[in-house]
Amino acid sequence: MNTQFILVDDSKLDLMVFEKMLKSTLNVNEVMSFQFPEKAIDYLSSRTNDKQTIIFLDINMPVINGFLFLKLFENLPSSQTNQTEIYIVTSSQNHIDHTRSKESMYVKGVITKPISALSISNIFA
Repeated sequence: MNTQFILVDDSKLDLMVFEKMLKSTLNVNEVMSFQFPEKAIDYLSSRTNDKQTIIFLDINMPVINGFLFLKLFENLPSSQTNQTEIYIVTSSQNHIDHTRSKESMYVKGVITKPISALSISNIFA
């Protein structure tokens, strides 16, 4: 699979669990994890995107939440955002959060925490 996986979540534990689950479920070797969303934006703005990228983005984070991250991401040049899909990862059951997250053209779906191998597999089925 020639896909770059990026995880953005303020919880170190959630990042570790999700990374291990991605690697075992999809047989992926490399996953980039960012505990601070601004670091992920810095990385995304400095790269040239030459392959499919899938970002798993938590909504509820301090300082830069998932919605602000989406706005910052959408303002990047298309050379950095092309071939990118974003999946929102949240423990929120708030219908407004789910609806609002789908307003971005880059958001392809919402996954509810806790993450399971089945929810990951369903994305790539």
